[in-house]
Amino acid sequence: MIFVSIDKKKKESQEEEDEEVIVSVKDTGGGISKKVLSKLFTKFATSDPTTGTGLGLYICKNIVEAHGGRIWGVNNLGENGAIFSFTLPIKLNESKQ
Repeated sequence: MIFVSIDKKKKESQEEEDEEVIVSVKDTGGGISKKVLSKLFTKFATSDPTTGTGLGLYICKNIVEAHGGRIWGVNNLGENGAIFSFTLPIKLNESKQ
């Protein structure tokens, strides 16, 4: 089963008017292998090279960060599966020149 949630909040340690959207995807699968957890968003990080190249989350990280966001993943506490979340700014600050 997969659950998707979307939330809006003020950005941490930023100006008051800056907001971000947080998207989280929770599943009830096997979770993230401890072997790969610390390098989850690096190039070619995979617990089983026969099931994937280990590039998907690396590409996601680069896209999210290119748009000013953050991405992370954790195992569900006390249950099966994992939660992957990312943020994207709702309003970007314009640089003053």
